[in-house]
Amino acid sequence: EQAACTASTASTPSTSATQVPMAEDISNSCIESIIQTISSSESGVDTRLNATRRLRKLLSKRVNPPVSEAIQAGAVPLMILQLQNVSNPKVQVEAAWVLTNITSGTSSQTRVVLEHGAAQVFVKILSALDLSEKLREQCVWAVGNIAGDSDDFREFLISLHAVQTILLQFSV
Repeated sequence: EQAACTASTASTPSTSATQVPMAEDISNSCIESIIQTISSSESGVDTRLNATRRLRKLLSKRVNPPVSEAIQAGAVPLMILQLQNVSNPKVQVEAAWVLTNITSGTSSQTRVVLEHGAAQVFVKILSALDLSEKLREQCVWAVGNIAGDSDDFREFLISLHAVQTILLQFSV
């Protein structure tokens, strides 16, 4: 994870490429830098993809992933936008994976994802017939994480017809 953060901050004026952030710095400065890179209109497609992938890898840590820090930095609405970017399927997969990691956190973290409308986006994506296997997998994982979190979240997904939509994916 430290190498991923060093790479993401190497181009910023205040950080040299050889400087490795301290463990406590990874959560804030690194994630903020990644979010800025993804949201910058000056970032190219590959740069956005790599930054989204770095964020996903940070949130994939087994112990203390910086989920709260990512949420505070604005990752959720940004990832939902990336998830809807049909012109870049690789970015869609990485964004879905980031949201899947966030929905594997606490109930309050999952609630943030729901409050930003991600469940509706997942269901809409899963209703597509030409869905890539990787994107399908991440969307199903995210919906499963949400459903497994609480009865209220599960009922909300049922109201969106998420279960039927997922089942249709496997009958195609």
